[in-house]
Amino acid sequence: MHRVRLADWPRMPYLNEELREWVALQLKALGVEEIAIFALECGPQDEERRVLVATDIGLWDGLYTPRGSTARYALRSTLHAWQAVRGVRLEAETFRLWALEHQTRWQMRITRPALEVTIDDPQLGAALADFAKACLVMAEPAGWQAPDDGSGAEAGESLSR
Repeated sequence: MHRVRLADWPRMPYLNEELREWVALQLKALGVEEIAIFALECGPQDEERRVLVATDIGLWDGLYTPRGSTARYALRSTLHAWQAVRGVRLEAETFRLWALEHQTRWQMRITRPALEVTIDDPQLGAALADFAKACLVMAEPAGWQAPDDGSGAEAGESLSR
């Protein structure tokens, strides 16, 4: 399986050298192996970057944001164990634009941690598909989950009555 890694990330959305270096430093400090990456622009004026890295032990979720001004940035991250990642879903829709021209739209959703992204760009769509495949393999199944009603009852108990 081809995987998009930090060093291979396409030009847009732009990941500057500082951000690439900081992501690599945090991953190295955690001692985790990078499997696949995806990044997107966010924030009111697309000045922020959300970087997600599928690692060997969990989903690393980083947010690169201005700190007071766009001259000073910070990278905050959380490493979610794969057992805590829920509801990973990848959808694709290919449609005709003109007689011999088509386009594919990719959409990935993760329930926890919350993520919803839609991509029309072919290069970023391939990167999203690679990232989603890694998450689908590593994350907990997205099937039915017992509601946490605080009663402590097991899911099977309520179904067996």
